[in-house]
Amino acid sequence: MPADPRSLTTPEAAQGPGISGTRPLEKSGLDGDLTKIQDAHALPTQDVEQCLAVDPHRGLSTEEVSRRRDVLGPNKLPDLPRDSVIVRFLRHFNDVLIYVLLAAAVLTAVLQEWVDTGVIVLVVVINAVIGFVQEGRAEKALEGIRQMLSASASVRRDGLWSTVEAEDLVPGDIVRLSAGDRVPADI
Repeated sequence: MPADPRSLTTPEAAQGPGISGTRPLEKSGLDGDLTKIQDAHALPTQDVEQCLAVDPHRGLSTEEVSRRRDVLGPNKLPDLPRDSVIVRFLRHFNDVLIYVLLAAAVLTAVLQEWVDTGVIVLVVVINAVIGFVQEGRAEKALEGIRQMLSASASVRRDGLWSTVEAEDLVPGDIVRLSAGDRVPADI
């Protein structure tokens, strides 16, 4: 998540223990500067509900979920930028053994042993191609596993329980966990 889920208050007078310098969010949503609730994990449930402006019996409204998602963004880690295909391929040449083979290829070229030079260069290139292809397959398999394991959560919104993707959770959502459930995101 772009911001700490406990960061849904604005600076003002304290509301209870551990909330130093914060007040509950206004009913209008997440206006103003976002600051952290201190020690939110140690607060009584009622204090957390008050600070996150959530009704424990109805949960958040659809409009409030939309506002919070607009301010904080989706509940997921950012995707790392991928290197270009050329950089990923050239990375397979960054190895001590490859350096030794390339030095041997240069030496055999200086000695005008063209067949040996060609064989050594061919071995180095074939090694890089095989490594590049295997890396691509491994990345595709890992992405497939990530898609299969995408977490979902049972949340109370507008007074009803529904299942949403963990990416759609916002601070203040009331999540129901059952035996065997994976805890979605960072709740």
